Amino acid sequence: MALSFKKLSKLYGLLYKDRMDITSVVEGTDDDGATVNNYPSTPQQTDVPCRISLSSKDAPKETEDLYNKVSNNPIVFCEPTVDVKAGDKVIVRRLDDEGNVYETYEGMLTISGRANKYETHQEFILSMKGDA
Repeated sequence: MALSFKKLSKLYGLLYKDRMDITSVVEGTDDDGATVNNYPSTPQQTDVPCRISLSSKDAPKETEDLYNKVSNNPIVFCEPTVDVKAGDKVIVRRLDDEGNVYETYEGMLTISGRANKYETHQEFILSMKGDA
């Protein structure tokens, strides 16, 4: 009897306790009729089940700037059927066991990156930058 990875995918889904919103670039035209790419004001996909994994804490670098810059690139896991591609803006809400948001992460799937798809799930790196 062969092992069904699709059944494992449903089990993985039980681990996706976080939620994400995904905003993809859409093509439009400006007032002059030129083609432009913009992000719509509302995400196309909302409350998508996922799981975010932080491999390390933010590590601010000491600089002479007024603010310390941080960079963190967590990995996001989700169902293999979720449509996510390079350039998408992603907001992940980490939820506690009662469904309350206790942390929010914003970033984008970098242009050079793309989701790694498997039969059971897909994963991608969320590029985040900001101030400490």
